Amino acid sequence: MTKMTNGWIHRESRLPAEADGDADGKVFAWHAYQGVMLTQWDDFPGNSFNLYWLRIADGLDAPWIAATDRKPTREDSDVFNCVVARSRYDEISVTGFHQFQRNNDLTHWLPLPPPPSDFKEPQENNKKCP
Repeated sequence: MTKMTNGWIHRESRLPAEADGDADGKVFAWHAYQGVMLTQWDDFPGNSFNLYWLRIADGLDAPWIAATDRKPTREDSDVFNCVVARSRYDEISVTGFHQFQRNNDLTHWLPLPPPPSDFKEPQENNKKCP
């Protein structure tokens, strides 16, 4: 049986497989100290701090917001001040909301998926986003 919380799948329940990755092989990972990250499905098991994973398509259930319509704000971001970004090259990343003010390659964004339901507040000194 697969243990899920808010759609996140616990690593002890099932590890991601190739079919779970997006076109680039990425999945969302819930890192114990850094929150939501993107990682290759086959790299997920190598980091013991990756506690949960989620298919990208399952975590992005809203239409992308064009940065030309509205740039993300702190209120749109997670506890680390991050959002999901899409670049003009169609690459997806997790980045700080403030990056949209200076990086014209970032064309669209969405809030990050909510944390697992058993989420614990990360350590204060780790609350940083690139």
